Amino acid sequence: MVSKPLNLTKKMEQVLLGSLLGDGSLHIHKKRGKNATYTEEHSLKQLQYAKWKNSFLKFKETLVNRKEKRFGDVREYQQVCIYSPASPTLTEYYSFFYPNGKKVVTREILDKLEPLGLAVWYCDDGCYLYRQNMINFATNKFTKKENEFIIDFFYKKFHIKSRLRKLKKEQFNIEIKQDKDKFVELIKPYVLPIFYYKLGLDIIKKENVKKKIKEYTI
Repeated sequence: MVSKPLNLTKKMEQVLLGSLLGDGSLHIHKKRGKNATYTEEHSLKQLQYAKWKNSFLKFKETLVNRKEKRFGDVREYQQVCIYSPASPTLTEYYSFFYPNGKKVVTREILDKLEPLGLAVWYCDDGCYLYRQNMINFATNKFTKKENEFIIDFFYKKFHIKSRLRKLKKEQFNIEIKQDKDKFVELIKPYVLPIFYYKLGLDIIKKENVKKKIKEYTI
């Protein structure tokens, strides 16, 4: 079977880029051919989000049965899986993201990113820390240098200041505090309401934080 190129629209490319920076991945199965395939999995709680993503990507999706052993017990659950046929177009993106077989982020990749792609990436890997009143990007899968690329990109392209947060060993996350409102304003038009809690808009969580702070200060 001959692999076909994908006719990527601008929106489709942005969702693909944001997903590859986040939860999505590309694979080349040498026994099946030389071109890459795309895969991504989400819990059933994020079924609506997965379907929203795939309304752009137009790949295949299915429910997958999983088993996981924890503390001697076997837990069965379902995930929604998005996957694609092999395509030379995806192979081009594989060369960007996996130059040595491991996912990387480069300036070339980041320069392609627009607010829609950024929103997808954040919904995959970001969270709002209500107690600290700031945004956190789980970028610990990237190196310190790659995280510095991201910080530089945020500032130069969107004028958003961010900073490194060291975790353990050589792992880092990125925090946005000073310009969190600017970041939220930038991506909110592209974020599904089910993820508004990631934008600091969960009133219940805000009130709970206020109550806890008040309890500690009395």
